[in-house]
Amino acid sequence: MYSTFVIASNYICNSSFSDTISVETAPCPPGDVQALLDCQENQALVSWLGSRGMISYTATMEDQVGGLLSCSTIASSCQIPNLKCGQVYAISVIHHDGICPSMPSHAIQMKSVPCGPTHVQSEVQCLSGVLSISWDRTKDAEGYIATVVSTNTGEMVYCNSTSPACNVSNLQCGDAYSVQVRSYNGSCLSMPSQPLVIREVPCAPTNVTAQRTCGRSSVEVSWHASRGAQSYIAVAVGESGHRTTCSSNTTTCSIPDLHCSSVYSIRLMAVDGNCSSLESQSVTLRTVPCPPTNIQSTVNCSTNSATLSWTASLNAVSYRGMALGRDGHNVTCDVKTPGCQLNGLHCGQEYVFVVTASDGSCESPNSMEYRHETAPCAPQNVSRFLNCAFNSLNVSWALGLRALNYTVLARTAGGAVLSCTTTTSSCIVAGLQCGQNYTAVITANNGECEGPSSVTRPVQTVPCMPTSVQANVECASNTVKASWGPAAGALSYISVLTGPDRYRETCMTSDLSCSFRGLTCAQTYTLNVVSQDSQCNGFISPNITVTTVCGQNTVTFNCELDRVEHGK
Repeated sequence: MYSTFVIASNYICNSSFSDTISVETAPCPPGDVQALLDCQENQALVSWLGSRGMISYTATMEDQVGGLLSCSTIASSCQIPNLKCGQVYAISVIHHDGICPSMPSHAIQMKSVPCGPTHVQSEVQCLSGVLSISWDRTKDAEGYIATVVSTNTGEMVYCNSTSPACNVSNLQCGDAYSVQVRSYNGSCLSMPSQPLVIREVPCAPTNVTAQRTCGRSSVEVSWHASRGAQSYIAVAVGESGHRTTCSSNTTTCSIPDLHCSSVYSIRLMAVDGNCSSLESQSVTLRTVPCPPTNIQSTVNCSTNSATLSWTASLNAVSYRGMALGRDGHNVTCDVKTPGCQLNGLHCGQEYVFVVTASDGSCESPNSMEYRHETAPCAPQNVSRFLNCAFNSLNVSWALGLRALNYTVLARTAGGAVLSCTTTTSSCIVAGLQCGQNYTAVITANNGECEGPSSVTRPVQTVPCMPTSVQANVECASNTVKASWGPAAGALSYISVLTGPDRYRETCMTSDLSCSFRGLTCAQTYTLNVVSQDSQCNGFISPNITVTTVCGQNTVTFNCELDRVEHGK
């Protein structure tokens, strides 16, 4: 603690003293700093000689590359954790009185825990099961301790070495082990290396069984799980040397592509990604009979039946022929010798024909497929429509499931036939005779067979044009009487008379004549007649012109001689 005052001077006289104030200097650094290394926890316990009136203390550790660690406390010691291995730390302490921090104490030196081995590697020798461990040499290490701990049982095995490698034997097959290595010197064991998990060679599978499946060229193999296995490989070797395998991460596996009518020896191995186990005990299996070959089929278009033939299979005592349709329909035949007939097939279906052979207890896989189409079905949802303008017949239907050729035949009662062909769902039959009844017949063809026909209801074509159209003038009343001959297919007629000043009059009748009265004298009129049925008008007859006369003294023969004029 210091007392402080100030005087002023002009180099001749000094002033009196100022008021005195007290100033306290910064606290002295702590003394007797010591540090102890806790090898197990990899931390330092720093202690010092405390002073009265100090509010807090801070201990600081600085490593060789400038990294800092610290702890603060109100006591006279504290712990600094998480030291870096293999470092020489400079340790100092400061304390604080609430106003100023002290100067750092004199630094002391302390070595940290030695670093553990790096780049630890381990490898299981698959044939012997020996575990080989290696690592990089550690500076200043006097020796090394490798610890191998079973992750299943906790059993520990130690390996001491003065060189950076050691071997561990007699480990349990299929067990997982955690490997750590420490180095040591005269004062501390190092921190352990990062744990490295390895797995011993898996144990061989047991209780292997094999079961063939009728109709398939594979065999189902099952076994009891073996310790340490990540997956399994089953190997089947036939008498001829044929070899086939399957792999699985469960306890079942299907070995594919076995040759029919063969004897196989089957063994299993467990695999953990690095090593394979010893082989299991073998089991023997006889495979299913071979399937028939050279399958052929012939379809009878009219009866939708098929005849199958094939080449016999060795050791077969019976056969089954099958036809499987796209619609799910199936037909079978069972015989003891090659060849059979399949009846009742559905129309318009593609069938897959296969044959199997049996040895009395198991059927062979299906033979090679043979495909054939039955005759198409009769077209469904058939409708027809007469186009009155063109006197043509439009016929439509629902398309089948497959691409087909369709033919429409339009027949009259007299035997006249017109046709059209298409691959779509409609067709137009042109060139129909007027006033005729036509019946349309639709058939489908798949290139091999023609199916049954669908027949429409008869349709009446456009009525024919009226013939012998005439127009007679009754001179006394200036009336035009139109007449004509009957038109085939007509139910009624429409006669139309047109003249000057937009004159137009229509007469509809089922007779063969019609009169137009009250006409203007000395005028030329044009007559046309159209035949009609229940749905169409026929074609218009050619123009017929007629001229009325004036005056009561008109000579009758003039009227009669000039009564009809054919227009162009």
